[in-house]
Amino acid sequence: MKKAFLALLLLSATIFFFQQVIPQDLGFKNLKVLKPADKAELMRVMAAYNKELGVKCEYCHDPNDWAKEHNDKYTRARMMQTMVNTINTQFFSYKEAPKVTCVFCHDGKPRPRALRGEK
Repeated sequence: MKKAFLALLLLSATIFFFQQVIPQDLGFKNLKVLKPADKAELMRVMAAYNKELGVKCEYCHDPNDWAKEHNDKYTRARMMQTMVNTINTQFFSYKEAPKVTCVFCHDGKPRPRALRGEK
């Protein structure tokens, strides 16, 4: 009985240890929702935001300090990315595409498009 308990405890500790994601310091500052594997992945995500929202980097970022939160767009973007992540993980079971992205609501515009009947 003691051996089974000890084995279970050891297994639980091992699983807990390996589930912990130790973020690699890639030199990025102020990333709270996005967890890119590398700079190339972060650039792909940012390029997708540009295309799907019809904006350039400076719409959200200060080009002299990319991490500086000088407007409320950071908070909104984090909330929306969290929403998209939730939709894709909790409401759909797609392993690959199609996935919900910004373009579904934004349609290439900075503000989400109005639903029918909205003014």
